[in-house]
Amino acid sequence: MPSLTGIVIELGLAEHLVGVTSYCSRPECADLPKVGTQFAPDYERVVGLRPDVVLVEKAHSEVVDRYTKLGVPTLVLPTDSIEGVYESIGAVGERFGKVDEARALIHRMQSKFDEVRSRVKGAKPVRTLLILGLDGDSLRQLFAVGGGNFMDQMVKIAGGENVLADAAIDYPRLSKELVVQRSPEAIVVIAEPRKNNADLFAAQKNLWADLATVDAVRNDRIYLVDGPQVLLPSPDMPNTAERIARALHPERWEKSKNDAN
Repeated sequence: MPSLTGIVIELGLAEHLVGVTSYCSRPECADLPKVGTQFAPDYERVVGLRPDVVLVEKAHSEVVDRYTKLGVPTLVLPTDSIEGVYESIGAVGERFGKVDEARALIHRMQSKFDEVRSRVKGAKPVRTLLILGLDGDSLRQLFAVGGGNFMDQMVKIAGGENVLADAAIDYPRLSKELVVQRSPEAIVVIAEPRKNNADLFAAQKNLWADLATVDAVRNDRIYLVDGPQVLLPSPDMPNTAERIARALHPERWEKSKNDAN
């Protein structure tokens, strides 16, 4: 649960961590025991670490049930929306005596989101397709972002209009037919950092070239936003929203630069 680990660290509680999931890559976690994934924890190892509490994302109810049967206390936290992340920050702060720090962190996030909203205010929303990851040799291996989740919210804050906001599931598998039908004005690829991301992105852009009738492809509006926190519902979400906004509305930042000069 890298998103929850990030909340713990941002609240100054890194020294309280006794174990993390295999996907937690922050430097503060480098020497901590790895206990599997959020979907399939190594329950025996978790019990052996004797934690006072295990932080679990609300979506993983079966994991909570298993911990309950093992007698391991859990703190179940929502992370499916920006508001859910605020709630989780508050709950962790209350549980560990960091209430003021939690309020300050939430305030910083809200202020940064407001700054991004202010930058793009009045701009025409850009019809945007948000893609998750750079893996795959074909577009059919890729997943996109549907509506009603934290990434959909970030697109809106960034001055975009999610072309898959009406999808039946949060993260639908992509198809060429669907992309042609929705014809986004911009495609934003969200990916974790890798040394070969530039090559992978170039290869993916070549795949998009087959869809020349799509506005984003025809106008070369395909962007990469990568980084260690960009895929996570974490305290870093406002920075990710700004990067998406800079891609969708670069003129809003150019205008500010010119005004400063």
